[in-house]
Amino acid sequence: MYAVSPYAGFFPKYAVMNNAFSEDEIAKIRFLEKIIKFDDGVVVDSAGGNSQSKERDCKVSFLNVDDNTAWIYQRIAAHVSRVNYDKFMENVQHIAPLQYTIYKKGQHYNWHYDVIPYWTPYTRKISGVLMLSDPDEYEGGALEIVTNGRPNEPEIVKLKKGEIVWFCPTFPHKVNPVTKGTRRTVVFWVEGKRDY
Repeated sequence: MYAVSPYAGFFPKYAVMNNAFSEDEIAKIRFLEKIIKFDDGVVVDSAGGNSQSKERDCKVSFLNVDDNTAWIYQRIAAHVSRVNYDKFMENVQHIAPLQYTIYKKGQHYNWHYDVIPYWTPYTRKISGVLMLSDPDEYEGGALEIVTNGRPNEPEIVKLKKGEIVWFCPTFPHKVNPVTKGTRRTVVFWVEGKRDY
């Protein structure tokens, strides 16, 4: 089920889960585009404010739990149980609101971390990206993740539709510019009580 061998190392905190969502389920998620409102992606500062930045260019919509999305949360929660046991062993409590993200031609997100830059009682323990697009629907837009502490040797992740990549929120990562078509994902964070 994972693209990374379970014997690659002790808790590598990175994995790709194949066939996490079916074609029909992905179509059902993508249908939400007809009923949700998208805003420009922003960057959160250390004071908790949101601001526009040339570092990030995309459209986002947060999917709160309702009759249309509860099943997505349930499915992700089931996958979290397995991947957390196999790869992370974090003390987690809940999934933050899902972020439906769209990158069109020229859009990108430069190097960043998924760490909340101000104190909260809960913090992100696991990051996840569910791919909603077929590889032939867009060009460019590869996700790069520094998983080994060497910024010049990132993992270059090109997911298939329905796959999820899981990684530690403290790993630097970026989305390269899309050069053609549209890249659609659901980004999510699994949170737990702050340990420090």
